[in-house]
Amino acid sequence: MEPALAAIRFAHFTSVMFMFGAGAFLLVFTTGELRAELSARLHRPAIVASLIAFLTALAWLSMESASMNEDYAAAFDTGSISDVLTSTAFGAIWQGRIALSVVAIIAFVLIRAERWRVATTLSAFLLASLALVDHGAMQTGALGLAHRGNDALHLLTTGGWLGALAPFVLCLGCATHGPNRAEANLAMLRFSAAGHFGVLLILATGAINILLTTHALPWPPTSPYRALLVGKIGVVLVMIGLAAINRYALLPRIETDPRGEYLLRLFASVELALALIVVGLVSYFGLLDPA
Repeated sequence: MEPALAAIRFAHFTSVMFMFGAGAFLLVFTTGELRAELSARLHRPAIVASLIAFLTALAWLSMESASMNEDYAAAFDTGSISDVLTSTAFGAIWQGRIALSVVAIIAFVLIRAERWRVATTLSAFLLASLALVDHGAMQTGALGLAHRGNDALHLLTTGGWLGALAPFVLCLGCATHGPNRAEANLAMLRFSAAGHFGVLLILATGAINILLTTHALPWPPTSPYRALLVGKIGVVLVMIGLAAINRYALLPRIETDPRGEYLLRLFASVELALALIVVGLVSYFGLLDPA
């Protein structure tokens, strides 16, 4: 049951992070014709992502029904699913998340002028609300509230960074070809500058999450949860190193060195691939006992 639910969580996390991060990149770091160009290129992928977010939300609910009933058949039993949806804390949260997913689809399909503003706001709530069903949800009182708030902030900052990598890669082409070169270079510089604060926030909220969840450092990795957590930390540190190389070694050379664009695109693509690995690890070890 765990592998199937982990795969569903991975698809859900990835789609919501893409919607939030891509939208945040467009709204915060781009302007004018560049924003219009990237918006048009990201529109169809965003529709697909919103559909995946909705379908995986339903699939996640189905798997929770199977898990709570300890029976795979309950994943397809409408009565069991209805009981989870209407009689559990998870179900109450999931009703809101399913509704948000539907509205996000409508926003991307029907809204024109403000579609990214509306969809980014909705996906922010979708992303942050995952903290209500994570390990922090097992704690009560003020400590539980602080854990869920910190986890929500961690999800938003991480999702903003990882989801923005896709439009950042698209920006690279605009920075060396076409009429929006100056705007694209400025957008990438703005994103890289904001990344300093974002990385610090990710590291700080991640460290707090670890202490609130495991009450200790994850080293030595004496359990599957700790081993995968250490692996995630290692991959994130590699991503931070690549981001630093992109910002300080490659981005300044993009207009003067023909190899600059190639290396920047390569490193950004590797960073994007590593981001998927991070999401995959979180999708799985989030189901394990954090002992």
